[in-house]
Amino acid sequence: MHAATVLGDERRFMRAAALISETKPGPYETDLLAYLWRCYEPLKHSPFHMTTAYVTDVVRGIQDLKRHMLKKSSNITPIPSGLIFTNRLQFGFYSVLARLDVEADYVGVARKLLAECGIDV
Repeated sequence: MHAATVLGDERRFMRAAALISETKPGPYETDLLAYLWRCYEPLKHSPFHMTTAYVTDVVRGIQDLKRHMLKKSSNITPIPSGLIFTNRLQFGFYSVLARLDVEADYVGVARKLLAECGIDV
């Protein structure tokens, strides 16, 4: 997902996100994938200014996804446990960066980490 985002390949990102999220096609999957694409905004722009408004938007996105659960949509799939932990870390990390009013080259950081993993972007 990181490599696809850095490359600006939304289609590849969506395929990877659906695979990792273990979703079923339908409205829930569509909304979840759009939400995840929004979460990766810092890897689409360099530098990226982490703001409270952006973090608030990301948190509200989770609240929007809950409406599928309230409707008891038939295509809802449980979020894999590893993703729940990752998402909580992301919220915390983003919140701290927003409070620090940080602007950084997250794309550069991602490229370096991907290269260390043998993924060329």
